[in-house]
Amino acid sequence: MPEGDTLHRLAARLSPKLLGQTVVQARNRAQGELDVIAGATVENVAALGKNLLIDLSGGWSLRVHLGIGGKCDTYPRGQPWRRSSRTATLVLETQAHEVVFFKAPQTKLVRTAHLRATPALVKLGPDLLGRTIDYDAIRERARQPGNAGRALGEVLLDQRIAAGIGNVYKSELLFLRRLHPWAPLSSIDDEQLHGLFKLARELMKKNMRTRWRTTRFLPGDRHWVYGRTGRACFRCRSRVESGRQGEQARNTYFCPRCQARPATETGRD
Repeated sequence: MPEGDTLHRLAARLSPKLLGQTVVQARNRAQGELDVIAGATVENVAALGKNLLIDLSGGWSLRVHLGIGGKCDTYPRGQPWRRSSRTATLVLETQAHEVVFFKAPQTKLVRTAHLRATPALVKLGPDLLGRTIDYDAIRERARQPGNAGRALGEVLLDQRIAAGIGNVYKSELLFLRRLHPWAPLSSIDDEQLHGLFKLARELMKKNMRTRWRTTRFLPGDRHWVYGRTGRACFRCRSRVESGRQGEQARNTYFCPRCQARPATETGRD
């Protein structure tokens, strides 16, 4: 699953190829040929949480969400693609390049003014890879009424609290901070909450410089618990466990010894 650092790396990769370039042709699966932006200039390429935003002259923007399996390739214009054209959901051509998104569930051309008012973007919490980060705003969003009993794993994935954390970081952050994924938010204080999101930002920024996302930065396995169900914990040698969590039933990985349940917790969903 692409996470915040994936989108920021993608924006950095696309910017040199797109910024200042004229769109020759564009099309997407949902809207067909995007003739209205032919001749437009690419003015900005940026990531916001798990969204890629491409701003064009004339007041148009493309919003891309990669979903679970979305990919993006760039090719010299006219070169054969490495993936099937049947899976292409957005093609953006300049004189020199073709930028092709495959299996991206959201690739929509909208008016820039409307994009900035899109509820899904307006409701996003602070981007953890933004130039500056307002941890007080994150704390206030997290401590909203109704969140106290929510499991920590669900809170970390809530993009309305802070934008950018996905399933990998969720499991890894809680392991590194020795917190049980099903512990309620009320079981940690503001200092611990701040520490979780601060560590998330630190790990993401480090991964902006790596080819593969990692949380261990050591030879061998790239992750402490993610994807390691049944294997020995690197800390205590207990067996890593996993379980489905939240409305989307996302897999959460944890060490039952290193991340002991709080004494007041009676079970998990």
